[in-house]
Amino acid sequence: RAMGGRVAECLIFGEDGVTTGASSDLQHIAELSRQMVTEEGLGEKLRDQVFNSDEVNFFGDRARIYSEKTSEEIDAEIRTLNREARKRAEAVIKANRKGLDALAEELLEKETLDETDVARILKGATLPAEAKLHE
Repeated sequence: RAMGGRVAECLIFGEDGVTTGASSDLQHIAELSRQMVTEEGLGEKLRDQVFNSDEVNFFGDRARIYSEKTSEEIDAEIRTLNREARKRAEAVIKANRKGLDALAEELLEKETLDETDVARILKGATLPAEAKLHE
């Protein structure tokens, strides 16, 4: 979900046509990925390990309490999660492009849509196999 707006803009307008709203998706996904790796023990290499992101020292400064190597491994896990999120978002958007276009057209016409409008327009939307986390 967090990567969807950015990916949609990239697919429709190209990499240079991404708006600042979609750019904020990167910040959100980075924070979410870091939390998944450091606080929830997710990822490949660091699975089932939890790392306190920061510790406040005597001077009130935040300091990492793990090694530089661990920091690099955390960053690598975050990059992997971000690439996976983008790949899955691209698959979903490409598979449902007609619905996305229809949604955009109706938004231009009506300016606002409610939940039933969106459900009607996106009826039949699919989750492609390459976007599924589990079978």
